Amino acid sequence: MRFPALRALSAFLAFQFLCGQAHELTHHGAARLICGAWGTMTFDYFHLPEAGQNHPLALWSTFAGPALTYGLMLLSAWLMGRARSDRSRAFGLLLFFANLPMGRLASVVSGHGDEMVLARAWVGGPMAWPIILVLALVLLLPPLLAAWRALPVRRRAWSFTGLLLLPLLADVVLKRLFLARVMPFVPGEPVFGLPPFLIGVDLAFLLVALLVLPPWRVTFELEPRTA
Repeated sequence: MRFPALRALSAFLAFQFLCGQAHELTHHGAARLICGAWGTMTFDYFHLPEAGQNHPLALWSTFAGPALTYGLMLLSAWLMGRARSDRSRAFGLLLFFANLPMGRLASVVSGHGDEMVLARAWVGGPMAWPIILVLALVLLLPPLLAAWRALPVRRRAWSFTGLLLLPLLADVVLKRLFLARVMPFVPGEPVFGLPPFLIGVDLAFLLVALLVLPPWRVTFELEPRTA
């Protein structure tokens, strides 16, 4: 990404937000399909409906979110490594960093997050954490390597580190320190289990992503492809 570029940065952060919401909405939608009723959702968490708390397939709604996110990151690796056009490669780079790979890894390392919920339920015992950590690393390694190779050699280390950490920091500040604290004070009946404030914020970020600068037009400076 060419800095400073306020429009490109705004689109990147909006796309990052939408990827995070897609993760939670996938949880939320899967829970509806499995349990037959809408649960509730915030900017960081989803909650099963009361009737589905003991559903034998409820854990698949937990699986759905990371399945989407890891799937998008593996798609990004393919785009960065196999796509013929620089625009497709740049979109792959955007897609990878917008899905906050360090957030996924940090949640596993710290013993939290969707991955650990699944590991404790499906593996259990002392091997749950090392198994899910190895699996997360195996899934993250291809896009991490592809992103490293795609970034230009000049300032590669700084760019790579910044794109891994700064979007994660922005996500924490926006969602947990601001939006999560504001939402309880905004009235309104949920629609399909979604608070009106959440719907409004999601639509606002979608408009930013599409109108300020479409995410697929955000360009990164890429390392030339080698033969």
